[in-house]
Amino acid sequence: MPKLFLKYSEYELLSFFRQLGHLMESGIAISKALSILEKKYQKLNILNISQKLSEGKTLSCSINDFKLSPSLSNLIEIGEKTGKLSGALIKVSGIIEKNLNFRKNLINSLIYPACVLLLSFFSLVGMVFFILPAFGELFSANNFELPFITKAIISLPQYSIILLMAAALGLFGVYKIVRFPKARHSVPILGDLHKKMQAMDFSKALGEQLMASVPCVSAIDSSAASLDPIYKDAVQKIKTSVENGMSLSEAIFAFPALFPETVTKMASVGEESGSLGSMLSNAADILEGEIQDKTKSLLVFIEPVATLMVGLVVAILALGVMLPLFSMVNSLL
Repeated sequence: MPKLFLKYSEYELLSFFRQLGHLMESGIAISKALSILEKKYQKLNILNISQKLSEGKTLSCSINDFKLSPSLSNLIEIGEKTGKLSGALIKVSGIIEKNLNFRKNLINSLIYPACVLLLSFFSLVGMVFFILPAFGELFSANNFELPFITKAIISLPQYSIILLMAAALGLFGVYKIVRFPKARHSVPILGDLHKKMQAMDFSKALGEQLMASVPCVSAIDSSAASLDPIYKDAVQKIKTSVENGMSLSEAIFAFPALFPETVTKMASVGEESGSLGSMLSNAADILEGEIQDKTKSLLVFIEPVATLMVGLVVAILALGVMLPLFSMVNSLL
């Protein structure tokens, strides 16, 4: 089920896992812990989880309705098998929280320039299609010869179909970039950000699972679940190479266009030191920092450019209105 249609938020989910983990850590049985949390998290349908547990199912199977990623489900399953379920639940809540904070910071960074451009667009539409035509009628009624810039602006509504088609093509281009991975990869700056985000998600999921003692091949397989088709295909080839005896760092090195050198080097160091999981997790943290820095740098460039473009358009519109007004005033003097 898409997250858009979930009845609960991911913040509720991370809070539930964290509190369940802490209750179990303090020695409370899972059935009792669930009954304590049942009223607080009614949207999560905890009663259904309790019923499945009473039927002999594991917690990792009982929470299938939450649609967790395979990597998080693996962590909970390993926690059950090793008797460290409380720690696994707390760890899962921490991963969910970190992912949410990352997305929140990214979205917050984009809100301001998006709002500026959106408001500017609607303001320009209002000026071109409603305000300027009224001025045009005023000038025509008084038989004033309009400057070229004013004529050009006033004539824009006549080309509304062409303008709408251009806007539709622009929106289609944005949709294509968002919807199709190949299109995202082809955009210079956005493509680089997307690649780093995919590599970060893979490194983070794989690192956390390896630290939880999930077998390497199984961890690689489940780490591909949230990736786009291009990366999924690459990860399946990496898994096959590892199964055939190749080291993980060598297998990842075969895809330099998809995985930054940071991931390959950290994986190689982790294999040599016996700490592959933690090194991959560190690689994910480094990539996360690079993504945030690059996003901020991009916004530092976008904001003044957007402001300059809006100011330029407003100046052109103002000239289109003011020039004939000055002519009208001069003729009356």
